[in-house]
Amino acid sequence: MKTLELRQQGQTDKVTEPSEVQRYNGMMMNTIVEGLDKQDSLSSSQSANRIGVLDVQSGADDTGLPTLIVRAPYTVVWDRLPPALEKLGMKVGDRSRPQGSVAVTYKSLSSSDWDALGAKDPELKEGDYKLQVGDLNNRTSLQFIDSKGKPLTQSQNDALVAVLQTAFSKTSVK
Repeated sequence: MKTLELRQQGQTDKVTEPSEVQRYNGMMMNTIVEGLDKQDSLSSSQSANRIGVLDVQSGADDTGLPTLIVRAPYTVVWDRLPPALEKLGMKVGDRSRPQGSVAVTYKSLSSSDWDALGAKDPELKEGDYKLQVGDLNNRTSLQFIDSKGKPLTQSQNDALVAVLQTAFSKTSVK
């Protein structure tokens, strides 16, 4: 970016002081980036709302470990994940979008809560989990890892398919 003939409001003299020009350039860059970020967020939100039901399937990663596959772009899943997890009794903690990690603490719901949700209890152990979210272009992978660093078993993973499908169907972007 290059500033041409910077002037202060209401004055005819050019601003030539390097620190003033640099300050102005910094402010303008921040304003531009803020505007672009706002447009990107709005676009992601509109995209997430256009995609209604998110299809969830069981799968495996490159090493054969169980993973969940959501048929929706990363940004859509990332935005809808917290409210969906909350419906399942998972309290969302730290989240890092660039690293695709979400810390969750699971506390099982009562049988009446599961009935109200319209899903079967996946019978996970209560405790802390790390959810690794992966970008697969038009799909997104979800891998739950327990506090000991071990991913869920295939049967636990399979039990989460219907539960997450139901939770996603009852949530929208906040």
